[in-house]
Amino acid sequence: MKFSKIVFSLAAAAFLTLGLMAADTAKPVAVDKKAGCCVTAEKAGGACTHGCCVEAAKANMNCEKCKGTNAAKK
Repeated sequence: MKFSKIVFSLAAAAFLTLGLMAADTAKPVAVDKKAGCCVTAEKAGGACTHGCCVEAAKANMNCEKCKGTNAAKK
């Protein structure tokens, strides 16, 4: 009975350790990724008309509300 508890505990510890190791692999953030609405508008030959995108464009940035990124280059 004790042997099976030890084996189960070791198996659970190994499973949790592997899960934590797999969780450490994070995707890198894209540098200066434009929002999808802005890309679609540029393909159509214009600029995005969303208020948040217009304000971000005035600040020379990408709209983070529409899932664009402004990550700094490393």
